[in-house]
Amino acid sequence: LSLEGHEVSVCFEGTETVRSLAAQAFDAVIVNAAIPRVPCADIITLAQETDTLSLALIGRKISTGLLLCTPLPNAYLPFPFLPEELLSLIDRCAALAASGKTLELPDTRIDLSAFCISGTSVRLTVGEIEALQALASGTPPEPEKLSPYINALNLKFALAGKALRAEYKNQEGYRLVNANEKSE
Repeated sequence: LSLEGHEVSVCFEGTETVRSLAAQAFDAVIVNAAIPRVPCADIITLAQETDTLSLALIGRKISTGLLLCTPLPNAYLPFPFLPEELLSLIDRCAALAASGKTLELPDTRIDLSAFCISGTSVRLTVGEIEALQALASGTPPEPEKLSPYINALNLKFALAGKALRAEYKNQEGYRLVNANEKSE
């Protein structure tokens, strides 16, 4: 990050991270989910309270269960990763946060800059938002890359009281449907 021109503060454990977040403003906090002394969730909560982007570095694949955790960071990045992947993820999160835009879906609006389903407290990660954008455009990526996001999105839509869901149809892939309508 420093080589790319970003100013970086490094903390080696959770209490140091909490002190740094309380003492000054940051554009983003990147935290190892296994950080010692303070739970990662506490650091993410503090970041959200100060409108700081939060990225959690995790030692496993992204799963539906992980996407349903609260508090939810703006993004997860599994180890190992390339520096370009981290830089890209930061850029994508920052672009969404600065966009001020919404994604209009049937019966549902996604507040991109707040990373949430509008009018609810249901938060989304950048991965879930990008999956929704792909589904809305009609060109979703391969199903195996979408699976954890689709499962979490369907649960989050239900939690938010929305009839929208994503379903898989042979030969077509995933698509957004109204849960109140019959499937074809």
